[in-house]
Amino acid sequence: HAPRLITFEDGAFCEINYPAEQTSLNVLLHRTGYREGWVVVAQNSWKLALGSLLATVVVLALGYRYGLPWGARVVANMVPQRAEAQLGRSTLKAMDERWLRPSKLPVAQQDRIRARFAALHRPPQATHTYHIVFRDADIGAN
Repeated sequence: HAPRLITFEDGAFCEINYPAEQTSLNVLLHRTGYREGWVVVAQNSWKLALGSLLATVVVLALGYRYGLPWGARVVANMVPQRAEAQLGRSTLKAMDERWLRPSKLPVAQQDRIRARFAALHRPPQATHTYHIVFRDADIGAN
């Protein structure tokens, strides 16, 4: 237990360190009708501490599950399409320089895949132009 501290009007204080003396002080205070403030009661409540821990875990889990995707969508929609396209180009260039190699997939097969992709119907609200690029890497298909 932490020491009990009694502060007097003139600024003097009395610190009670020993549990037995703290128990005696609590009995005396109870007899006089003194009631601890809600902060002290909360600090000494295991039920409230466990409830707070549970509430924190629930808030974090819900924030991760629902808040993070929502925030990501909001931020992603704020990025101008031009900036997003430039980021894509520079990222692909950097990856080509460091980790990627020309694809080993035959050109004819690449062309067939591109043609099938081009035949897909774009959603009416689509604002992006997509390109399929083929590379070889140690990390596998992505």
